[in-house]
Amino acid sequence: MQQDQTSDYFINQELVEEMVRLNRQASLVTGEMGGVLPEPLDLARIESVLDLACGPGEWVMQLARACPHVRQVIGVDKSKRMIAYANANAQAEAEEERGVSFRVMDITQPLDFPDASFDLINGRFLLSFMRREQWPLLLSECVRLLRPGGVLRISEQESGYTNDPTYQSYIDTWGEAWRKAGHAFALTRAYIGVTVVMKQLMVEAGLVNPQHRPVSIDLSTGQPAHQALLENLAEALHLASPFLLKLGVIKQQRIHSLHSEMLGLIGKKGFSAYWVLQTVWAFKPGDSGQAS
Repeated sequence: MQQDQTSDYFINQELVEEMVRLNRQASLVTGEMGGVLPEPLDLARIESVLDLACGPGEWVMQLARACPHVRQVIGVDKSKRMIAYANANAQAEAEEERGVSFRVMDITQPLDFPDASFDLINGRFLLSFMRREQWPLLLSECVRLLRPGGVLRISEQESGYTNDPTYQSYIDTWGEAWRKAGHAFALTRAYIGVTVVMKQLMVEAGLVNPQHRPVSIDLSTGQPAHQALLENLAEALHLASPFLLKLGVIKQQRIHSLHSEMLGLIGKKGFSAYWVLQTVWAFKPGDSGQAS
């Protein structure tokens, strides 16, 4: 299947292989981050949740299991295949009876929900398709959709760091790709920069009391996430070939060799690396007590 040229997402979302990869990655990342909502939020006040660009729905399903008091959890994504899978999965697990549902929706456009519909809006790895100039519209829409005192929670990645030239080459390739695609805020390919500006963007959108929590996922040899995440990251490189080639940041032959070299890091003695993520959350002004 050809890369969808109408989308800024870095991999064709309709590929089954990408759906499988995203499911694995989401589960791994949720675990490494300490759960679906590890931040110090008053979960008892959260009754209605929206997950932005939910993919195959892993985070939504995890939240429904972890927080059975939540009466409504909705995931939205642009991919019809992802949403069809997520709805089928929810039906199979009877989660739709507890208010879990998924809808096809492009979050770079105005969202088809009434004002003040949600207590919590979540988004993770949105930089994979969001260009710099699209963030203000999305954040403004989130403010519109949040109830007074509701919280917006965004988790994004930075490039990370390593002692290995292969993984450094991988980092540099993606750093340059995000810059050329217009997704990065950084002035260098050494990092991406979305986490750097997120508090500022949230405040400019009208949110208050922004906070953050950094997470470093240890990819080093011998660590729990080592093999599974290296395999996942290598697969992302392979599936994103059309995106990377179009940007001109790497040649096809180098994609093949770097993919093999990444897999060669699995179990390599002395290999160390960290994948850096950061969650930023802020509140809609109101009197519900969320922002206290």
